[in-house]
Amino acid sequence: MAIVAVRGKGIHHYLKEGYNVVRRYQKGESPDEINDCFEFLLRCKTQTQAEKQIKKFSGKIEIIEFKTNEPRTKSK
Repeated sequence: MAIVAVRGKGIHHYLKEGYNVVRRYQKGESPDEINDCFEFLLRCKTQTQAEKQIKKFSGKIEIIEFKTNEPRTKSK
C-alpha cells in the first residue's frame, strides 16, 4: 500500500471544507510548514467529530481547519 504525501502548503489544494485530519511527516527537529510532508486522512464536518477520529490513528496527527464558519476553539 502506497502513502500519498504532499510537501508543505501544497496540502491546501487537497483539503475539503471542514476539519481535515492529516498526518505530518516531519523533516527536521521542529515542525516546518514548508518542508514537512502531509498525508490527507479524512474530513469531518465538526471539530468534535475530528477529535474522535484522531484517536484511531498513530503518529503525528493534526486537524487542519479549512473554510469553516464555526468559531475557533483550541484543539488538543
